[in-house]
Amino acid sequence: MTRAPELPAIVAGLADLGLRLVRSWPRGADRLLLDLTDHDHRPVAGQWLAAPGRAAAIAAATPGAHAVGPFVLQPAGADRRLPAVVRRLQWPGTALLGHRPERRAVLREPDGSFTKIVRPDRWRRLVDSARLAESLPLATPTVLDADPGQASVTTAALPGRTLTALLTEPAAAEACRAAGRALAGLHRLDPAIATAGRAIPALHDLTAERAVTAHWQRLAAEYAAPLPAWRPRRPALGRVPEPPERPALIHRDLHDGQLLINDDGEAGLIDFDLIAVGDPALDLANLIAHLELRADQGVLADPEPLIEAVLNGYRPSSALRSRLPGYLALARARLDAVYAFRP
Repeated sequence: MTRAPELPAIVAGLADLGLRLVRSWPRGADRLLLDLTDHDHRPVAGQWLAAPGRAAAIAAATPGAHAVGPFVLQPAGADRRLPAVVRRLQWPGTALLGHRPERRAVLREPDGSFTKIVRPDRWRRLVDSARLAESLPLATPTVLDADPGQASVTTAALPGRTLTALLTEPAAAEACRAAGRALAGLHRLDPAIATAGRAIPALHDLTAERAVTAHWQRLAAEYAAPLPAWRPRRPALGRVPEPPERPALIHRDLHDGQLLINDDGEAGLIDFDLIAVGDPALDLANLIAHLELRADQGVLADPEPLIEAVLNGYRPSSALRSRLPGYLALARARLDAVYAFRP
């Protein structure tokens, strides 16, 4: 197996080019997808490739990209696998919000809607997830367009502000209660009824979540990616004592940025790309772990009152509460590894 160089060495190599690593996504031990900023603080997507000559070959096949040593730099949406990104950016008023090279991109359209572009083999799942989310009796984005030719899905913007933006405001506790209520509303839905006429999402159980966490931990170890200095050490993985009373529809990627609070104080949910059937404790633990993370980052002085507000809004059963510590330990461990790639 190819031995990955240490992430700090890759970060140093980028710094020599006047680039700062914002975050990265490992694709095995020989490739990193990069979210960078240049010396003028402009975003630049890129890749790091371990194999000699591989960066140059990818850059040569990607109009608008160029290679510098092991790095491919892909400004302004340049992407050989997602050619629709550059085309759509030619429309006045379109903005590139996020770009994971050769995997996905998110754009804000001139009318305020959002478009996700993925590889063609990922498009059907993206459409199915968006259509299912739209059909739920919750505040979720409306699908405006699904274009197989561009492998894109466009959804309307949900009204409101993200929970993240509200965490430091006087309304933070009530916003967290609303988030808890909205999440409970998702978990109360019977998957068989909620997906009537559609395929039921795949099961994502405790074994699957442990595998996801172990995968991230293994990659962090391979790259010798250090835990950020601001991230405290937390207890080792906990035990989940029992399976859920019944599997529920779960978001699987829930955090404070995926919840929007409208002017009426009610919460909506976005980004259901990973929707699955599983233990509702997973979602609740993930949200709690992200509130802890905001405290680690200095956004919050004390996350506990807001965590309690989420729980008050959700009103978990005693059985669900008994499973929270184990899932919370998994979420913390996963975030440790994920944020190790965001130095």
